[in-house]
Amino acid sequence: MSKTFKLIFAAMLLLQSSNLFSQEENGIKLGADLVNRYLWRGIENGIGFDESKSFHFQPTVVGTYKNLEVGYWGSFGVSNGYSEYDLWAKYSIKQFSVSVFDYNQSFEDEDGTQHGGYYNVPFNSGGSYAEVTLAYDGGDKFPLYASYNRFFYNDDATYLEAGYRFNTHKLFPMDFTVGMTPQASSYGDKAGVMNLGFKVKYDIKFSGKFKVPVFASVIDNPQTEKTYFVFGLTFSSK
Repeated sequence: MSKTFKLIFAAMLLLQSSNLFSQEENGIKLGADLVNRYLWRGIENGIGFDESKSFHFQPTVVGTYKNLEVGYWGSFGVSNGYSEYDLWAKYSIKQFSVSVFDYNQSFEDEDGTQHGGYYNVPFNSGGSYAEVTLAYDGGDKFPLYASYNRFFYNDDATYLEAGYRFNTHKLFPMDFTVGMTPQASSYGDKAGVMNLGFKVKYDIKFSGKFKVPVFASVIDNPQTEKTYFVFGLTFSSK
């Protein structure tokens, strides 16, 4: 069975099962994105062991109980052997939150050997990183968000981000984001802006009850002098 077929089959199972987990009282939600490329904080991730690029399938499962949220997110290259499994826990008090993230990347080489991740042969710094995040989100009434992100395992880089949601336009709600690193680090060779972009969302309606949210982002990284276009589809049990 090809990897592409497996990912499509997994997406179908996710959509079929989402109705079982969408009940509000149990606090569990499932979702998935399919994107043409995997961009993270102005950096292109999801590149294969042989430097190949790919579409990415990105499923999510999130459980909430009162102010506590625990989630698992993944990104899987459709055609290049890249896999990522990220676990996080977040505790929120009103508009403020503190989170801990565990990032794990692995790469499959041309022989089918896995490198990195939880248990496999180390790749670079082992393919595993941990980070703490302090964040603010003003919500719909004051749609400003900001975060301080600091690695504390396998890296010591810092990332700062702020953004604003322009939700006044019902047809095309838009997010505008600015992200930077305050010093030379794994994010860039010097301090400065590394993630400047906007994201537009739109719902494609197939019938009165069925719609598929799509999104498009234009992202510029002044550190690398590269501009990216990302297009994706979102499926959710919400």
